[in-house]
Amino acid sequence: MKKKLWTFLWITIGVLLISVAYYFFLEPSKLVTGGVTGLMIMLEPFLPFPPSILMYILNISLLLIGYLVRISFLKHAMHLFYHQLLF
Repeated sequence: MKKKLWTFLWITIGVLLISVAYYFFLEPSKLVTGGVTGLMIMLEPFLPFPPSILMYILNISLLLIGYLVRISFLKHAMHLFYHQLLF
């Protein structure tokens, strides 16, 4: 039980750091990174809605794929929740 709490604490800290990095560094400089965040930054000029909606859509699709193959569903769900909360 204690190990799971530490895991979720570290996920929370990691998501907070990712959100700060995106807000202060990646978004202002339009620097494209890998993964969902990089895809979101590249597609942002072509979409009529804010980047957080695209991030939400992409993460939900990954969450469903993860649920289907049963890999770290709970960890990804928590990351998705906190990331959307902090964006």
